Amino acid sequence: METAGPAFIKLGQWLTTRPDYFPPQLCDVFKKLQDNVHPHPFSQTRRSIEEAFSVPFHELFEEFELTPLGVGCVAQVYKATLRPPYRPKENPSGKVAVKVLHQRAVSSIDRDLRLMTFVANVVNTLVPPLRWMGAKTVANNFAEFMVTQLDLTHEAANMTKFRENFKARPRVKFATPYYPLVSQNVLVESFEEGVSVAKFMEVKDGPWNHEIANLGLSSFLRMVLRHNFVHADLHPGNIFVQVGDKQAGLPLNLVFLDCGLVSQLNDVDLENFVALFMAVKDGNGQKAAELMVERTTGDKSQMVDVPGFVKEMSELVRKNHNFKPGEVYIGNVLSSVLSLVRKHRVPLETNTSNLIMGIIVVEGIGRQLNPKINIFEFVADALKPDPGEEPISRLPIDELDTWTNRLALFAYNTYHKVVMTVKGDAEQ
Repeated sequence: METAGPAFIKLGQWLTTRPDYFPPQLCDVFKKLQDNVHPHPFSQTRRSIEEAFSVPFHELFEEFELTPLGVGCVAQVYKATLRPPYRPKENPSGKVAVKVLHQRAVSSIDRDLRLMTFVANVVNTLVPPLRWMGAKTVANNFAEFMVTQLDLTHEAANMTKFRENFKARPRVKFATPYYPLVSQNVLVESFEEGVSVAKFMEVKDGPWNHEIANLGLSSFLRMVLRHNFVHADLHPGNIFVQVGDKQAGLPLNLVFLDCGLVSQLNDVDLENFVALFMAVKDGNGQKAAELMVERTTGDKSQMVDVPGFVKEMSELVRKNHNFKPGEVYIGNVLSSVLSLVRKHRVPLETNTSNLIMGIIVVEGIGRQLNPKINIFEFVADALKPDPGEEPISRLPIDELDTWTNRLALFAYNTYHKVVMTVKGDAEQ
């Protein structure tokens, strides 16, 4: 796959987010796929920049490091310094990161996507046992994913949205796209200093570990519960830590990088996710399984032993419902749910799968930094309104037929329960 080209590398990496289709052993193989590409020549970088912004290269940049900071299968990133006329007011130093697409990747990916679509149609027609996977749907979903990767204006828009969502939380940072230096092929953004969270994960009981875990998990839950706008590529390499100075009172910050891929549930999927979450929360595994079967938009004819799926889901939820919240590893529970989904061929929506994988990954990072971390402790902070946001408890009750307010009511009830539990414990 690594020698087949960028589209196939990305496909393998993307398939790691679908453990509802593939067993963990195969997903682990996909995770090892590397962006095995050579950097494109600097002459192409220079040409792409000048074509994108209609400005001579030497007039735009005061300094430009010729060796890329990183090279992926669709783009490479440089460190540079803008000349004074092009420096944003909020960045007087002019230090920036410059992301440039590989032009060869753009042309080859279009060809490869057509090939994948053809193969998916053949598989869907000639291999009946694999129809439950919806190969054509998978191919279409992957094509949509690649389209966003090949247009850097999407990433810039996502960065802007994340910055708006977290504007009241300065410890959670995203790079700033510097318009008008944003185009389909080139993206100029703020250069964010920091250390990969992976370095901290290597140190057991490090002095910053608990704070990193707490801030990261709280931020992710806020993306999920309040914003419904979730970074869908949160591996350790995309999370930087800006270490503060405790003695000087300088806080630790987290920087979320590479915002090209996000997950948002549409009205129907979000309503189904909330209903499923509520059923699991209440310990009703039978209802959770029945909801997954009834509300799927996939091919129900390919499902295997639906009564068995309902029975196994009921047992899984019952077993974990008896534990205290801090003792439940949500990632392990969700991994087991995905195993049952795969075993019984229950179709799962792509964005729902992405969201579940995000929860598994982020909780896994958090527990590696702090083995005793309790995901439920961060629900209240994730739901708390920031200045300018609508308090959940004030949303109109007469509109509870919409998924927004059903989620809001669920969120408020959860928030109230957490607050009252903490208050009760403090009074004892």
